[in-house]
Amino acid sequence: MQTKSNVRETLQIHSQAKVEFYKTYLERYLAILCKSQYIKAVNIYDVFCGKGIYDDGGKGSPIVAYDTIKKIFESFNFSSKTAITLIVNDKSSERISIVKDYIARNKHPYCSVTPYNLDIENMFDTIMPVINNTPNDTRNLVFIDPYGYKNIKKELLYELMKNGKTEIILFLPISHMQRFTNAAIQDEEEITQYAPLRDFVSSFFPDHNHPIRQNTVSAKEYIKYVSESLRYNKKFYTTSYFIERDKSNYFALFFMSSHIYGFEKILEVTFPRIG
Repeated sequence: MQTKSNVRETLQIHSQAKVEFYKTYLERYLAILCKSQYIKAVNIYDVFCGKGIYDDGGKGSPIVAYDTIKKIFESFNFSSKTAITLIVNDKSSERISIVKDYIARNKHPYCSVTPYNLDIENMFDTIMPVINNTPNDTRNLVFIDPYGYKNIKKELLYELMKNGKTEIILFLPISHMQRFTNAAIQDEEEITQYAPLRDFVSSFFPDHNHPIRQNTVSAKEYIKYVSESLRYNKKFYTTSYFIERDKSNYFALFFMSSHIYGFEKILEVTFPRIG
């Protein structure tokens, strides 16, 4: 039986799927932006990057992104002047060191890499002013793959998106959230294991009559409702993809964009989609 600690040390099947999704979208996203005469810089933020290379040899999101950037430029023989920056962060100095070591051993000239070793609150405090002041000739892609959901705040996602120059890929453990939502909203203690989930549900679904609060929705319906809430009253385009680890465990990837073109590109990624 795997423990929480060694799950983080190997690349699980659902993690392989989300990384493949991320890679496929990066290929489309960068191929378009790097050919645009109007885009001079692209910043890719991986704020929960993990160790990059896992004990079983699997490659995580920061390494896949770094390798994908190289592949795109070399495969298409780009002469693009678009500056690409890959910003990676993990609160574990050991994990971020593994990422840095891989990049040092496989250095290429197609992007610069900025590593951070911060807890997530400090990381968002660090990057938010930069994202909020994104120039018109720059685009951001923020990949958010948290260990759970406690750091996913409605106000935070909106702050990242409101400049109109940012897209988000968000990964959430939907089956866990669905399974414990009822317990979370029934538990009124201020400090409990359910507090992060209660905060999530309260912020995204304030209506006490919402089906999610009534414990009557399936995992796939839960994904659809979260996707709808991430539109922020039709301010953004969103869609969702589910990853089924087994018959009782669903994870989901959510995509947010301010632009219909980015939305159209994500729909080309061939994953099961809801909403």
